[in-house]
Amino acid sequence: MHPKRALEGTALSCTVVSLGGSDGALATADGITLPIRVANGVPGDRGSVRVLHSGQHGAWTRWLHIDEPSLYRRAAECSAVARCGGCPWQMVDVELQRETRLQRLKVSLAKWLSEPVARQASWATLLPMTVGYRSRAQVVLGRKRGRIVWGFWAPGSQELVAVDLCPVHLRSVDQVINRAADELDRAGIAVAEEGSGPTATGLIWRSDPRSEQGLLTVLCSDPQLIAPAAQRLAEIPGVVGVFAAPVARKGGPAVGDAAVLLAGEPRAALTWRFRQSDLPELTLELGATAFVQTRHDAAESLVEAVAAMLPKQGQGLLDLYSGVGVFGLALRDRFAKVWLAERDGPAMEDARHNAALLQADHAEICCGDAATVLDQLLVQGAPFSAAVVDPPRAGCGQAVVDRLSDAAHLTDIAYVSCGQAGLERDVGAFAARGWQVAQLLAIDMFPHTPHAEAVVHLRRTVS
Repeated sequence: MHPKRALEGTALSCTVVSLGGSDGALATADGITLPIRVANGVPGDRGSVRVLHSGQHGAWTRWLHIDEPSLYRRAAECSAVARCGGCPWQMVDVELQRETRLQRLKVSLAKWLSEPVARQASWATLLPMTVGYRSRAQVVLGRKRGRIVWGFWAPGSQELVAVDLCPVHLRSVDQVINRAADELDRAGIAVAEEGSGPTATGLIWRSDPRSEQGLLTVLCSDPQLIAPAAQRLAEIPGVVGVFAAPVARKGGPAVGDAAVLLAGEPRAALTWRFRQSDLPELTLELGATAFVQTRHDAAESLVEAVAAMLPKQGQGLLDLYSGVGVFGLALRDRFAKVWLAERDGPAMEDARHNAALLQADHAEICCGDAATVLDQLLVQGAPFSAAVVDPPRAGCGQAVVDRLSDAAHLTDIAYVSCGQAGLERDVGAFAARGWQVAQLLAIDMFPHTPHAEAVVHLRRTVS
């Protein structure tokens, strides 16, 4: 046996020293040089753990007994937290969670933060949340004791952790999911582990938290499998439309372009209300494939944060990686021209639909990848002086940074990110092209997790 694997199965006395990622808090133990990761550990905890796995990069453990609980330890709201893994920090004091996330952002961007900007970096005005904040949920389907159940994958596996409710969901979210699972069960729908034929693998429910109405999507191997249950699903209170989205494998990708409407309406309304700014209320009608944030009040704060960083008025605004155009359409009255740039076809169809509903005739929909759209706009001499950049977790990359830096009129960028590594790389690339970080703001989009939504205001002087 490799020496590092010899730890497996052994018990260690350890002290948790810092919060880690989804794979556990970091701890130390006498005589052990490997990093020790403790599932559900809180800084300051002292106790005994058992090593489940060890290797070159560390030892992964679970508690046998906590002898001295940390002053920052709190009772978890969810009884499944130790098995589910979706909220790895749920037992940690909320303020320590927020302080840790913000500090990690500041450390990753430290090279490009001036002392005043670093000192003023903060959370957006938003109350810390512990329960009832998710209005969007994606769950896994399985069968236990003869009935269809729902839940989440255990960390690093495809073992279903079945639950009847999830405390971080809005109550209405769990009500719809429970009813949907019951209707699928009554219709005799098979789930993934029940054979090689057509099966259902999961549900996605996305709703407006105020109206509690939204779209239900069943992830499945064949949309026709769900057709017999579609009308009953559409009769669940709050369900506006029912979709089926094929997936290639168990635990496969979330809903994509191939979602099929089975019953009800193709779009559902979602409203953003802004309490900390003069932005008017925004209502969009969105299809099943539209990306929306999981915590809607945080999404509203995110739009307000972006609005506060950009000019109150201007000749042009570019919303890059725009999705359905939330930022650009929310800020449409501030700019003479708005460009929404996105490569996802269904998202662009939603953007066109909503621009027409809002009578935003000055909003131009640009389909294509970010670099290609920027090339076209630069050739046209598009006079955008402000931009919102909200790329995927991996970031936008050097090519997009260079093209934005080549835009003659552009002076202000609000860069939105949920991926710290991509953000760090891209901010460095912008800095090399003469941009400065004017503000760093964090949005508490993902309570009980290591993740934070960040907004960075990049500014330059254009001669």
